[in-house]
Amino acid sequence: MGIDAGFDFFPPIKANDPDAQSEWENFLNAVGKEYKDDPNVKTRKNGDIAFDQGEGPFLPKEGHKFRRFSSKVSGSHAGNVETYLKRVCALARAWFGDGRVYWWSEYGYEGEPSAIYGWDEVYKARNWPQELFGQT
Repeated sequence: MGIDAGFDFFPPIKANDPDAQSEWENFLNAVGKEYKDDPNVKTRKNGDIAFDQGEGPFLPKEGHKFRRFSSKVSGSHAGNVETYLKRVCALARAWFGDGRVYWWSEYGYEGEPSAIYGWDEVYKARNWPQELFGQT
């Protein structure tokens, strides 16, 4: 148990849109530059950018697989993850605009929006095995 926070990206990048994918890659490059000296941020062999905080949020190399950047922000394993979530959200808003990047949290603050996607959609977009999100 714990409180989740992060941002959803809507509408998602279309898999067949090379211009949008190029824009996503430019965004990933900007994130990489932002955190180039941070030992908690690593580029995986597959090109994903992974954050070694909280539940390990990551940005996939393939933009059409991205729906959400989030983590538990409470509890003993949260670390400094909320700082990373907010900064990456700010970078995404600067890159893609406020109308596409939606911050949310389970804190329940008045007026704060809820997540756009359910976890099933997030996992499907990542092409993760269906058993992870309860559908067979």
